[in-house]
Amino acid sequence: ECSDFDEAIASQWGDPTATCANLAAVVCVTVVALLNCQKTCGFCPEFTYERKNEFTRPQTTVLPLVVHQRRMKTKPCVGFAKMLGEMRTNAALVQTPTLDGKRKDDLMKCIDRDSYYDSEW
Repeated sequence: ECSDFDEAIASQWGDPTATCANLAAVVCVTVVALLNCQKTCGFCPEFTYERKNEFTRPQTTVLPLVVHQRRMKTKPCVGFAKMLGEMRTNAALVQTPTLDGKRKDDLMKCIDRDSYYDSEW
């Protein structure tokens, strides 16, 4: 269960009235929040994340590479990539939520090197 440990915060700050809630602006930007103020600072499992940006068009800096390459279709992953994709989340990993949150899509895209992609984009 996710909770705050206000006693630990009061002890660390040397102030019996100190809590995660009234020190959130200071505590939530430090490592202390990961262990003692999970609820107040939003570090409660289960985490979810999604890509913020996806490159949908060729970028200027890589344009020559994109124009002169053969693109390949994706396929279901096998081996380690499949195992990584099927790995379940672990709610106990509060210190690395971005590495163990619920995934909204695959972490890795596996390519089929025998099948070329022939769409414009």
